[in-house]
Amino acid sequence: EKQKYDYINAEVDYYKSLFFRMKNEGIKNKWMQAGTLRKRYLGSLKDNKAKEIMHKLRDKRYVCFCSSVDQAILLGDDTSIHSRKKNSIDIIDTFNSKEIDTLFAVGMIQEGSNLVDIDAAIIVQLDGKERAFIQKSGRAMRAESPEIYIIYYKDTRDEEYLTNALEGLSKEYIIII
Repeated sequence: EKQKYDYINAEVDYYKSLFFRMKNEGIKNKWMQAGTLRKRYLGSLKDNKAKEIMHKLRDKRYVCFCSSVDQAILLGDDTSIHSRKKNSIDIIDTFNSKEIDTLFAVGMIQEGSNLVDIDAAIIVQLDGKERAFIQKSGRAMRAESPEIYIIYYKDTRDEEYLTNALEGLSKEYIIII
């Protein structure tokens, strides 16, 4: 897994460097595609750990932020919301009426959705933007005893994103498992 990640990461770095030298839109597209591939690959490596956490949270209401539509379908199928699903608003309403206790999202519900009585959040997809992290983790912070699980791999872009996101947070609140 690490070799494949390093290969994809080298491809991202190559196209990024090439784009900044040549300012070519075609090269920029290859850079963005390689970045998306890296993100999805890292996300796919987290499926089993996400399932373990889901099992631990089976008696709680939680939201899982996935790295791709395919992952949301794999982990949450009927309770997943994403761009391919026409009834995402209905699923959010069903969650808010407490008919279902899980919600699996890709890019949706970070902002603008009021979700009720969430006990925990699982963050599979880390982003480079601090605001996205705050929005995701904030979904669970209203709980009496909030739980936020962040799945990441050391020595990857994930670790860099996580370090930036947790900057300024007291170490007493962070438990590495």
